Amino acid sequence: MISLTKAECEAFIGRELDEREAQNFDLFREIAELRLNNLLSREVAEMTAPEDLTLIKLLIARMMAVLSDEQAEAQARGIIAKAVEDFKIEYDKNAHTPLAEYVRQNEDLLKRFTACTGEMRAGRTDDMTDYVL
Repeated sequence: MISLTKAECEAFIGRELDEREAQNFDLFREIAELRLNNLLSREVAEMTAPEDLTLIKLLIARMMAVLSDEQAEAQARGIIAKAVEDFKIEYDKNAHTPLAEYVRQNEDLLKRFTACTGEMRAGRTDDMTDYVL
């Protein structure tokens, strides 16, 4: 398990942890590391080179932020408009999931550490154009 403090996490994500994140910090960190392991197809805990450690911590902290964003987005589910009388709901087809945004924003770092030799993808399997690194 990569050692990441609350202070480091806050510095990497550029904001203070909210109450839920702070109370469940170890759980969020563990889940974030497991998801990063899945995404990279390797164990990040085995990457112990000092020059890589800070970047791995950055990726874990950002993945922790993704977990929070996913929970918040689950509440809205991409709704962009709704009409009460007609009971009309529209979903934003172009909305990206927090994980897809994470992959897009961290593409260079993920490519650096991935064990995969093919294309890295995240998200739905029916439309992969937005998720290819």
